[in-house]
Amino acid sequence: MSRTVRLRPIVRLMQRTTKSGRADRESAADHVPMRLPSDRAFVLHLDARARPPQFTVGRVEHIASGRVGHFGSLDGLIAFLAGVLAAR
Repeated sequence: MSRTVRLRPIVRLMQRTTKSGRADRESAADHVPMRLPSDRAFVLHLDARARPPQFTVGRVEHIASGRVGHFGSLDGLIAFLAGVLAAR
């Protein structure tokens, strides 16, 4: 039995601000206030050959704990992120 998986975007376009604090995009409807605590920060380093979502390979590091994971798929990356966040 085959299963259809609906891919959701893992990256959302963020609103840029200039040094004066003015937004590049002025649409208030697109603005979502974000809370970005440092204990949820990760560094993602993609292999030069990576072509997400079809070919996702690289390294990820959780900044607060120093835990490092290597992944060979988008599912592997998500599993690492979920595991780190669940262990907090």
